[in-house]
Amino acid sequence: MKPAVAYLPDEIVVEESVKQAPVTQRVLERLSQVPVRFLPDSNQVRFALSGDKQAQTKGKKVLALVNHKGKFLKPRADVPHYRCYNYHYLYWGTNCHLECTYCILQAFLNNPLITLHVNTEDLKKELTERFQDPSSFWRVSSGEVADSLAMEPITGLMEELIPFFAQHDNAVLELKTKTSLVDSLLKLDHRGRTVVGWSLNTPKIIQEEELKTSDLDDRLAAAKKAQDAGYLIGFHLDPLVYYHEWEQDYQQLIQKTFSLIDPNRVAWVSIGGLRFLPEMKSIIQQRFPKSKIIYGEQIRGTDGKSRYFRPLRAEMFKKINSWLKEISPNLFTYLCMETPEVWEEALGFVPENDAHLSQLMDERALSLRS
Repeated sequence: MKPAVAYLPDEIVVEESVKQAPVTQRVLERLSQVPVRFLPDSNQVRFALSGDKQAQTKGKKVLALVNHKGKFLKPRADVPHYRCYNYHYLYWGTNCHLECTYCILQAFLNNPLITLHVNTEDLKKELTERFQDPSSFWRVSSGEVADSLAMEPITGLMEELIPFFAQHDNAVLELKTKTSLVDSLLKLDHRGRTVVGWSLNTPKIIQEEELKTSDLDDRLAAAKKAQDAGYLIGFHLDPLVYYHEWEQDYQQLIQKTFSLIDPNRVAWVSIGGLRFLPEMKSIIQQRFPKSKIIYGEQIRGTDGKSRYFRPLRAEMFKKINSWLKEISPNLFTYLCMETPEVWEEALGFVPENDAHLSQLMDERALSLRS
């Protein structure tokens, strides 16, 4: 068993404007052994790391509790030529300590600190205002720029947000995690408005490339706990990684997953291949020199990301989808950030556009609500 490594920073930096915020108080109480600095602006710590070749590693040792002054709910960036469902992501914090070698946050974020936006009353006020239109349905992901549950034992934030989403019929919150940290969520009144989602991979990839995450058995045990507590479950077979034994390993992964999990209470399963920005190659080489993940044959896609050649992607996705459909023909599967051509080759259909895929996911989430 390999439980996720608990986060323990070397230092906590608190912006003075949020020193009395409830989340701040929880964090300081739960990490009472960690030194704390109160500053007018946490950016001075970030700027001090500018130009440091070890900024990514050093920054993860600092936890910044800040007052976020912008929007908390942000739309997914549109990517031409690729199908993906429309959703908004919740900007509750940024960065992650779980150290997946391929993590795009290493190239995407300009702030290396583990950062929490602790003015949660402003967050909930904004969501309440956005959800007022009953004709709109909101799919909200909390796992876009941070793992949804990796910090939960410290923050208690999702424990606060799940009952909030339970009050709104036209919204669904999806948590996305590579941990097993669900115990604090099991007794909450979620009313089917939260999907607890796990990114899954083979034991080989978890061991070699997802360094501080929970192992597969722990993730699946946590998923069963959540499902037994009435939550809808999501799975993300993404990124699929090609290696010699990929076929037998991913097939065994799917069989093991659904030996524990009822497919009839799974909201959706996404399928996606390894892809990364070109600048990621040097970052991975510098931070994770033992990783072999960047050395496969790849091509630059129209979105600028390196990915496997189309025939290989289509073959992998088609086999994964067929194994899932053997478990249950009713499983809702979709491809993440793929071209219409690959959708047709792998799944046998193509959503008309992103809005059509979003409609299908809305209908799926609503049909499974208890």
